[in-house]
Amino acid sequence: MKKEEFLKEIKKLGLPSNSFAIHGSGPLTIRGLKETNDVDIIARKELFEKLSKKHGLKTGSTDCIEIGVIEVFSKWKPDDVSIDKLIDEADIIEDVRFVRLEEVKRWKQKRNLEKDRKDIILIDDFLKKK
Repeated sequence: MKKEEFLKEIKKLGLPSNSFAIHGSGPLTIRGLKETNDVDIIARKELFEKLSKKHGLKTGSTDCIEIGVIEVFSKWKPDDVSIDKLIDEADIIEDVRFVRLEEVKRWKQKRNLEKDRKDIILIDDFLKKK
């Protein structure tokens, strides 16, 4: 999914902008660093509860709602940073909050999957050019 499609998916939900932020590969996608197949959203407790009543939880999950290509999380594992803090400190791009790249990098280092190591290189290269 390219940047334009990605933004369209996010905006069609009509979520209150101060109640969520895009995490995972989304902060890379919005900057044109990579394409993604889905949208990972972290949501404040109130928004998560509202969406879970409307859409239900993802099968087998207690902290994820699946709405088409969008997954909304109430927790971001394996992380110990508050979701509220990540949302409050997020970058705002095209009226949407995106978790700061430094935080995405820290999370990807902690998770340490092969795809994360590739993303860390993309993040480092991008931040060096800033």
